[in-house]
Amino acid sequence: MPLHYLYVNHLVHRSTNFQTKELLHFIPFALYEIILLIGGIFSLIDFSSSSVSDVSQAPAIFKIFNWILIVQGTIYLSLSIITLNRYNAHLKDIVSSLEQVQLNWLKNLSMTGLAALAIFLVEDIVLAYGINLSNFIISSVGFALYVYGIGYTGLLKSEIFADPVVKRVMTEMETETTKYERSGLTEEMAERYLRDLIRLMEEKKLYRNSSLTLTDLAEALSISSHNLSEVINTKLLKNFYDFVNGYRLEEVKKDLIDPSKQHLKILSLAFDAGFNSKATFNTLFKERMGKTPSEFRKI
Repeated sequence: MPLHYLYVNHLVHRSTNFQTKELLHFIPFALYEIILLIGGIFSLIDFSSSSVSDVSQAPAIFKIFNWILIVQGTIYLSLSIITLNRYNAHLKDIVSSLEQVQLNWLKNLSMTGLAALAIFLVEDIVLAYGINLSNFIISSVGFALYVYGIGYTGLLKSEIFADPVVKRVMTEMETETTKYERSGLTEEMAERYLRDLIRLMEEKKLYRNSSLTLTDLAEALSISSHNLSEVINTKLLKNFYDFVNGYRLEEVKKDLIDPSKQHLKILSLAFDAGFNSKATFNTLFKERMGKTPSEFRKI
Protein backbone atom coordinates (compact mmCIF):
# COMPACT_ATOMS: atom_id res chain seq x y z
CA MET A 1 0.00 0.00 0.00
CA PRO A 2 2.84 2.50 0.65
CA LEU A 3 4.12 1.65 -2.83
CA HIS A 4 0.69 2.40 -4.26
CA TYR A 5 0.64 5.82 -2.60
CA LEU A 6 4.17 6.61 -3.75
CA TYR A 7 3.23 5.54 -7.28
CA VAL A 8 0.26 7.92 -7.26
CA ASN A 9 2.30 10.73 -5.75
CA HIS A 10 5.11 10.39 -8.28
CA LEU A 11 2.71 10.31 -11.22
CA VAL A 12 0.77 13.35 -10.07
CA HIS A 13 3.84 15.42 -9.25
CA ARG A 14 5.95 14.20 -12.16
CA SER A 15 8.69 13.10 -9.81
CA THR A 16 11.23 10.60 -11.17
CA ASN A 17 13.66 10.61 -8.26
CA PHE A 18 13.08 8.51 -5.16
CA GLN A 19 13.71 10.61 -2.05
CA THR A 20 15.40 9.16 1.01
CA LYS A 21 12.62 10.38 3.31
CA GLU A 22 10.16 8.20 1.42
CA LEU A 23 11.82 5.16 2.98
CA LEU A 24 9.97 6.12 6.17
CA HIS A 25 6.81 4.70 4.61
CA PHE A 26 8.30 1.22 4.85
CA ILE A 27 9.10 1.33 8.58
CA PRO A 28 6.00 -0.72 9.62
CA PHE A 29 6.92 -3.47 7.14
CA ALA A 30 10.56 -3.47 8.29
CA LEU A 31 9.52 -3.71 11.95
CA TYR A 32 7.22 -6.63 11.18
CA GLU A 33 9.98 -8.51 9.38
CA ILE A 34 12.41 -7.84 12.24
CA ILE A 35 9.89 -9.16 14.78
CA LEU A 36 9.37 -12.32 12.72
CA LEU A 37 13.12 -12.80 12.38
CA ILE A 38 13.81 -12.35 16.09
CA GLY A 39 10.81 -14.47 17.00
CA GLY A 40 11.95 -17.26 14.71
CA ILE A 41 15.54 -17.22 15.93
CA PHE A 42 14.65 -17.28 19.61
CA SER A 43 11.53 -19.46 19.19
CA LEU A 44 9.33 -16.72 20.57
CA ILE A 45 6.73 -17.27 17.87
CA ASP A 46 5.13 -20.63 17.15
CA PHE A 47 5.07 -20.98 13.36
CA SER A 48 3.88 -24.58 13.40
CA SER A 49 0.19 -23.63 13.42
CA SER A 50 0.63 -21.26 10.49
CA SER A 51 0.68 -24.17 8.07
CA VAL A 52 -2.66 -25.67 9.06
CA SER A 53 -5.68 -25.16 6.87
CA ASP A 54 -7.68 -23.40 9.58
CA VAL A 55 -6.39 -19.83 9.77
CA SER A 56 -8.17 -19.35 13.09
CA GLN A 57 -5.27 -21.29 14.64
CA ALA A 58 -2.64 -18.88 13.29
CA PRO A 59 -0.17 -17.29 15.76
CA ALA A 60 -1.35 -14.11 17.47
CA ILE A 61 1.26 -12.00 15.69
CA PHE A 62 -0.37 -12.83 12.35
CA LYS A 63 -3.73 -11.67 13.66
CA ILE A 64 -2.15 -8.44 14.86
CA PHE A 65 -0.52 -8.06 11.46
CA ASN A 66 -3.95 -8.37 9.83
CA TRP A 67 -5.20 -5.32 11.70
CA ILE A 68 -2.04 -3.36 10.99
CA LEU A 69 -2.46 -4.21 7.31
CA ILE A 70 -6.09 -3.06 7.33
CA VAL A 71 -5.32 0.25 9.07
CA GLN A 72 -2.23 0.99 7.01
CA GLY A 73 -3.88 -0.01 3.75
CA THR A 74 -6.96 2.11 4.44
CA ILE A 75 -4.83 5.15 5.25
CA TYR A 76 -2.59 4.88 2.20
CA LEU A 77 -5.36 4.07 -0.27
CA SER A 78 -7.49 6.89 1.10
CA LEU A 79 -4.58 9.31 0.75
CA SER A 80 -4.13 8.09 -2.82
CA ILE A 81 -7.79 8.75 -3.64
CA ILE A 82 -7.64 12.22 -2.05
CA THR A 83 -4.52 13.03 -4.08
CA LEU A 84 -6.17 11.84 -7.30
CA ASN A 85 -9.36 13.80 -6.58
CA ARG A 86 -7.36 16.98 -6.11
CA TYR A 87 -5.41 16.29 -9.28
CA ASN A 88 -8.54 15.67 -11.38
CA ALA A 89 -10.28 18.72 -9.92
CA HIS A 90 -7.33 21.00 -10.69
CA LEU A 91 -7.14 19.77 -14.28
CA LYS A 92 -10.17 21.87 -15.20
CA ASP A 93 -8.22 25.00 -14.32
CA ILE A 94 -5.53 24.36 -16.93
CA VAL A 95 -6.78 22.07 -19.73
CA SER A 96 -9.72 22.13 -22.13
CA SER A 97 -9.82 18.35 -22.73
CA LEU A 98 -9.57 15.90 -19.85
CA GLU A 99 -9.49 12.50 -21.50
CA GLN A 100 -5.76 12.34 -22.14
CA VAL A 101 -4.60 13.43 -18.71
CA GLN A 102 -7.20 12.18 -16.24
CA LEU A 103 -6.18 9.45 -13.81
CA ASN A 104 -9.62 7.96 -13.16
CA TRP A 105 -8.25 4.50 -14.00
CA LEU A 106 -5.84 4.79 -11.08
CA LYS A 107 -8.59 6.05 -8.79
CA ASN A 108 -10.73 3.03 -9.73
CA LEU A 109 -7.85 0.70 -8.91
CA SER A 110 -7.43 2.44 -5.55
CA MET A 111 -11.13 1.85 -4.87
CA THR A 112 -10.65 -1.81 -5.80
CA GLY A 113 -7.89 -2.06 -3.21
CA LEU A 114 -10.16 -0.51 -0.58
CA ALA A 115 -12.92 -2.97 -1.47
CA ALA A 116 -10.50 -5.88 -1.03
CA LEU A 117 -9.48 -4.48 2.35
CA ALA A 118 -13.13 -4.18 3.39
CA ILE A 119 -13.74 -7.85 2.53
CA PHE A 120 -10.58 -8.77 4.43
CA LEU A 121 -11.84 -6.81 7.44
CA VAL A 122 -15.21 -8.60 7.41
CA GLU A 123 -13.53 -12.01 7.15
CA ASP A 124 -11.19 -11.16 10.02
CA ILE A 125 -13.99 -9.88 12.28
CA VAL A 126 -16.28 -12.87 11.79
CA LEU A 127 -13.28 -15.17 12.30
CA ALA A 128 -12.93 -13.71 15.79
CA TYR A 129 -16.43 -15.09 16.48
CA GLY A 130 -15.49 -18.53 15.23
CA ILE A 131 -16.91 -18.16 11.72
CA ASN A 132 -14.40 -18.96 9.01
CA LEU A 133 -15.95 -17.70 5.78
CA SER A 134 -13.35 -18.87 3.29
CA ASN A 135 -9.93 -19.03 4.93
CA PHE A 136 -9.46 -15.53 3.47
CA ILE A 137 -9.81 -16.87 -0.07
CA ILE A 138 -12.41 -14.25 -1.04
CA SER A 139 -10.25 -11.32 0.06
CA SER A 140 -7.18 -12.97 -1.49
CA VAL A 141 -8.96 -13.00 -4.85
CA GLY A 142 -9.81 -9.32 -4.34
CA PHE A 143 -6.19 -8.46 -3.61
CA ALA A 144 -5.06 -10.49 -6.63
CA LEU A 145 -7.40 -8.52 -8.90
CA TYR A 146 -6.08 -5.29 -7.39
CA VAL A 147 -2.38 -6.24 -7.78
CA TYR A 148 -2.74 -7.57 -11.33
CA GLY A 149 -4.90 -4.58 -12.21
CA ILE A 150 -2.21 -2.18 -11.03
CA GLY A 151 0.48 -4.04 -12.96
CA TYR A 152 -1.45 -4.46 -16.21
CA THR A 153 -3.08 -1.04 -16.30
CA GLY A 154 0.11 0.70 -15.19
CA LEU A 155 1.94 -0.77 -18.18
CA LEU A 156 -0.99 -0.03 -20.50
CA LYS A 157 -1.17 3.60 -19.43
CA SER A 158 2.56 4.26 -19.13
CA GLU A 159 2.72 5.71 -22.64
CA ILE A 160 0.60 8.73 -21.77
CA PHE A 161 3.35 10.03 -19.48
CA ALA A 162 5.76 10.15 -22.39
CA ASP A 163 3.32 12.33 -24.32
CA PRO A 164 4.68 15.91 -24.51
CA VAL A 165 1.20 17.38 -23.93
CA VAL A 166 0.75 15.36 -20.75
CA LYS A 167 4.23 16.28 -19.53
CA ARG A 168 3.51 19.96 -20.08
CA VAL A 169 0.16 19.79 -18.33
CA MET A 170 1.64 18.10 -15.28
CA THR A 171 4.43 20.64 -15.17
CA GLU A 172 1.87 23.45 -15.30
CA MET A 173 0.02 21.89 -12.38
CA GLU A 174 3.13 22.26 -10.27
CA THR A 175 3.34 26.01 -10.85
CA GLU A 176 -0.26 27.10 -11.31
CA THR A 177 -2.27 28.17 -8.27
CA THR A 178 -5.78 29.48 -7.76
CA LYS A 179 -4.96 31.89 -4.96
CA TYR A 180 -5.02 35.47 -6.19
CA GLU A 181 -4.68 37.58 -3.06
CA ARG A 182 -1.18 38.77 -4.05
CA SER A 183 -1.48 38.64 -7.81
CA GLY A 184 -1.16 42.41 -8.27
CA LEU A 185 -3.83 42.35 -10.99
CA THR A 186 -5.80 45.61 -10.87
CA GLU A 187 -9.45 45.93 -11.86
CA GLU A 188 -8.51 47.93 -14.93
CA MET A 189 -5.98 45.33 -16.06
CA ALA A 190 -8.47 42.52 -15.47
CA GLU A 191 -11.12 44.21 -17.61
CA ARG A 192 -8.61 44.80 -20.41
CA TYR A 193 -7.41 41.21 -20.29
CA LEU A 194 -11.01 40.03 -20.38
CA ARG A 195 -11.78 42.07 -23.50
CA ASP A 196 -8.64 40.81 -25.20
CA LEU A 197 -9.47 37.25 -24.23
CA ILE A 198 -12.99 37.31 -25.63
CA ARG A 199 -11.87 39.04 -28.83
CA LEU A 200 -9.11 36.48 -29.34
CA MET A 201 -11.46 33.54 -28.80
CA GLU A 202 -14.08 34.92 -31.17
CA GLU A 203 -11.70 36.03 -33.92
CA LYS A 204 -8.97 33.38 -33.80
CA LYS A 205 -11.22 30.55 -32.57
CA LEU A 206 -8.39 29.01 -30.56
CA TYR A 207 -10.90 26.71 -28.86
CA ARG A 208 -10.81 24.55 -32.00
CA ASN A 209 -7.44 23.28 -30.78
CA SER A 210 -8.48 20.18 -28.82
CA SER A 211 -5.26 20.22 -26.75
CA LEU A 212 -5.52 23.92 -25.83
CA THR A 213 -4.18 24.63 -22.34
CA LEU A 214 -4.20 27.63 -20.05
CA THR A 215 -0.55 28.30 -20.89
CA ASP A 216 -1.25 28.21 -24.63
CA LEU A 217 -3.97 30.82 -24.30
CA ALA A 218 -1.93 32.97 -21.93
CA GLU A 219 0.96 32.99 -24.39
CA ALA A 220 -1.38 34.04 -27.20
CA LEU A 221 -2.50 36.96 -25.02
CA SER A 222 1.05 37.74 -23.83
CA ILE A 223 0.05 37.57 -20.18
CA SER A 224 0.87 35.15 -17.38
CA SER A 225 -1.20 32.01 -17.01
CA HIS A 226 -1.79 33.00 -13.39
CA ASN A 227 -3.41 36.29 -14.41
CA LEU A 228 -5.45 34.61 -17.13
CA SER A 229 -6.73 32.02 -14.67
CA GLU A 230 -7.70 34.81 -12.28
CA VAL A 231 -9.60 36.68 -14.98
CA ILE A 232 -11.55 33.59 -16.06
CA ASN A 233 -12.31 32.52 -12.49
CA THR A 234 -13.22 35.90 -11.00
CA LYS A 235 -14.70 37.77 -13.98
CA LEU A 236 -16.52 34.95 -15.73
CA LEU A 237 -17.00 32.73 -12.66
CA LYS A 238 -15.82 29.71 -14.64
CA ASN A 239 -12.85 27.43 -14.76
CA PHE A 240 -10.72 27.16 -17.90
CA TYR A 241 -12.32 23.87 -18.96
CA ASP A 242 -15.89 25.23 -18.86
CA PHE A 243 -14.83 28.49 -20.50
CA VAL A 244 -13.27 26.85 -23.56
CA ASN A 245 -15.88 24.13 -23.94
CA GLY A 246 -18.60 26.76 -23.80
CA TYR A 247 -17.26 28.17 -27.07
CA ARG A 248 -17.06 24.70 -28.58
CA LEU A 249 -20.67 23.96 -27.70
CA GLU A 250 -21.87 27.26 -29.13
CA GLU A 251 -20.12 26.53 -32.42
CA VAL A 252 -21.67 23.06 -32.62
CA LYS A 253 -25.10 24.55 -31.87
CA LYS A 254 -24.77 26.97 -34.77
CA ASP A 255 -23.53 24.23 -37.10
CA LEU A 256 -26.39 21.90 -36.16
CA ILE A 257 -28.99 24.42 -37.35
CA ASP A 258 -26.98 25.60 -40.36
CA PRO A 259 -28.78 24.36 -43.50
CA SER A 260 -25.50 24.13 -45.40
CA LYS A 261 -24.11 21.64 -42.85
CA GLN A 262 -27.06 19.30 -42.50
CA HIS A 263 -25.22 16.66 -44.52
CA LEU A 264 -22.32 16.55 -42.06
CA LYS A 265 -22.23 14.07 -39.21
CA ILE A 266 -22.72 15.45 -35.70
CA LEU A 267 -19.46 13.92 -34.47
CA SER A 268 -17.59 15.57 -37.33
CA LEU A 269 -18.99 18.95 -36.27
CA ALA A 270 -17.97 18.26 -32.67
CA PHE A 271 -14.40 17.39 -33.63
CA ASP A 272 -14.16 20.48 -35.87
CA ALA A 273 -15.19 22.61 -32.88
CA GLY A 274 -12.37 21.21 -30.73
CA PHE A 275 -13.85 18.20 -28.95
CA ASN A 276 -11.76 15.05 -29.07
CA SER A 277 -14.15 12.67 -27.32
CA LYS A 278 -17.64 11.64 -28.37
CA ALA A 279 -18.60 10.77 -24.80
CA THR A 280 -17.46 14.13 -23.41
CA PHE A 281 -19.21 16.03 -26.19
CA ASN A 282 -22.52 14.21 -25.71
CA THR A 283 -22.38 14.61 -21.93
CA LEU A 284 -21.60 18.33 -22.00
CA PHE A 285 -24.16 19.02 -24.73
CA LYS A 286 -26.94 17.22 -22.81
CA GLU A 287 -26.01 19.03 -19.59
CA ARG A 288 -25.99 22.48 -21.20
CA MET A 289 -28.85 22.13 -23.70
CA GLY A 290 -31.11 19.63 -21.97
CA LYS A 291 -31.24 17.64 -25.23
CA THR A 292 -28.99 15.27 -27.11
CA PRO A 293 -27.28 16.68 -30.24
CA SER A 294 -29.59 14.58 -32.44
CA GLU A 295 -32.70 15.91 -30.69
CA PHE A 296 -31.42 19.47 -30.96
CA ARG A 297 -30.80 19.11 -34.68
CA LYS A 298 -34.38 17.97 -35.30
CA ILE A 299 -35.90 21.10 -33.76
